[in-house]
Amino acid sequence: MTTEHNSAAQGACPPAVIAWCGWRLEGPDDWRPLKITGDPAKGSMMIGDGERPLLFVQWRQAPAGTFDAERWLQKRFRKLRALPEQQAPRPAGIDAAAWVRALELREGLSKSVWCGYSRSAGLLLELITTNVTGADDTRDALERALATTAVADRAAPCLWSLYGVGFVSPPGFELVRKHLFSGDIALGFKRKRREGLLLRQVYPAGMAVSRRPLERWLQSPPFTERRRPPKGTPAAWAGSGLEGIMRQGRRRLPSPLGWCNPRYATAIAAVDATRDRLLIAERVTPRAHDAGLVVSCIESMNAEGGAHA
Repeated sequence: MTTEHNSAAQGACPPAVIAWCGWRLEGPDDWRPLKITGDPAKGSMMIGDGERPLLFVQWRQAPAGTFDAERWLQKRFRKLRALPEQQAPRPAGIDAAAWVRALELREGLSKSVWCGYSRSAGLLLELITTNVTGADDTRDALERALATTAVADRAAPCLWSLYGVGFVSPPGFELVRKHLFSGDIALGFKRKRREGLLLRQVYPAGMAVSRRPLERWLQSPPFTERRRPPKGTPAAWAGSGLEGIMRQGRRRLPSPLGWCNPRYATAIAAVDATRDRLLIAERVTPRAHDAGLVVSCIESMNAEGGAHA
């Protein structure tokens, strides 16, 4: 899936924080995802500076149960027909790693490959660079990325950060949907199949609110929803320098099925005037819940390296 982004929304302060599916790294302020494919179980991301690719990241969930990381590394590099170098970097959370630098592909072309395994994250991670583009800065892109690479424990909150936009999903939520467009980024999560969570940012907020009031933003989700929003007027809400509205109630299927299997929903739409962002979060569960998790998700947006301050 190719993503678009308006670079003017990024800000000017380095570094760029890129985090996805349990891993994160930092790079120069012009680094950004050029293409994202797959899901939390297996996927890839191409990272570049907007003009050319610089770094390719691949991930997959490690098999459940006992996993032999050293055997996996040996098999991976045999497939590359390369002998790993000694003492590969082990970023935070990585238990086993190996790498090869400047592996010759054909005359004048080479690539560098780093592979790592995290037991706490249950994650297999690969970072790859090549000199195919001919750019001098691809030579140290791998080392630069590894110096800041980290993975999150699967039982801990997970940071999602790209294009200067940051979210933190609570433990147990798995990414199932994404909406990545210039000025409008949304992620949809599920937990135990019946609990849903939407995290969304729209920017610039001033333009977004001038086109559509906050209440209508809550009525216009980025993904197709079968159940209609709760009725009633939302209440005013404020927290941590943010001002907006909160809506709580039951989402129901259209008539005549409104009685069938309703879901309780809490949604907040708030404006972050400092960053000029419209922040939206909604939690949907089978039973009534308090607003604590939604408030936490709203207040953690862009708070941990997810955006240029």
